[in-house]
Amino acid sequence: MPATVVNNPSTAAAPAAKSIGAGFVVKTTLCVIAFLAAAALFAFACGEVLVDYTMLFAPSKEQTLPWLIRTGASALLFLLTFSVTVVLVRPAMLAAATIVGGMAVYALVLGGGLAAWCGAGAGAVMLVTLLYSVVKQIENQIDFSLRPLGDKELVLSSVLAVLIAVPAGLGYAVDAERGHYVIPPRITAYFQQESEAYVGKIVGTELVPAPLRDAAMDSAKEEVATMVKGLEKTAEPYGQYVPYILGALAYFSFQVVMFIPGFAAVLLLAPIFFFLKLFGFAHVSKQTRGVTRLTLAKEAGEPAEPMGKPASDPWAGSTRAPQ
Repeated sequence: MPATVVNNPSTAAAPAAKSIGAGFVVKTTLCVIAFLAAAALFAFACGEVLVDYTMLFAPSKEQTLPWLIRTGASALLFLLTFSVTVVLVRPAMLAAATIVGGMAVYALVLGGGLAAWCGAGAGAVMLVTLLYSVVKQIENQIDFSLRPLGDKELVLSSVLAVLIAVPAGLGYAVDAERGHYVIPPRITAYFQQESEAYVGKIVGTELVPAPLRDAAMDSAKEEVATMVKGLEKTAEPYGQYVPYILGALAYFSFQVVMFIPGFAAVLLLAPIFFFLKLFGFAHVSKQTRGVTRLTLAKEAGEPAEPMGKPASDPWAGSTRAPQ
């Protein structure tokens, strides 16, 4: 008598479930590593400001422009990997831990210290708040959409501006303590040079007679130098507040500059997720959820609630007690 083979569904499904679980872990790990790497790249760009903060306040084409390009590229990568982490990494607690880890990397790259950790903590709080806000909106959607992410990209740009402002103020504080000055010499020299160039353009016009131009230029240089010395003397009593002032200036300036990578991230979100689905990294799943409502009319085919069964509490799930 031939042996009877019995197919056990649970046994047959076990290898497949194990395979799906392994793939999920690998993909999640890749998303986490990608975000941490992007956070590290952006942190190194911010670290350049810590080493030489004057390139923000005394910009030059040779130094500031290449830094802006590197910072913009790393900021764009940060925004994209943050979006992928928010949408794909589950549970949300793991995504939040990933963001906190990225901010810890940022603080470590800046060398630690109270200011760096405070900036990283502020960034972590804002990013995690955005994470749960976007996750809640996505979970409440009937059809998946990237709109919640697109609405938050400009807010994310403001967070990046904060992360740039921290090393700007911190770099000044370290340099000023080492050099024992209030206004850095490079900034005063830059201001004096730009002022003299502007005055030179005015003096060089036909409004000033040619024989008087040299004397007018010398007089203008003396006035600019006197103004710079007066500014330094005026700023001396407020030296302890200068790091905060420079940090605020950097924040408001880069809140506008970071709009560029933020806008680019909005445009790239849809293609990124399209390719993730195309190559099988992400998948579209459909779920059926039961919806409970309280109405006056009974739906056709709806079973009647049994007699004697206590009515369900209409305040279940609410934090407000019935009045």
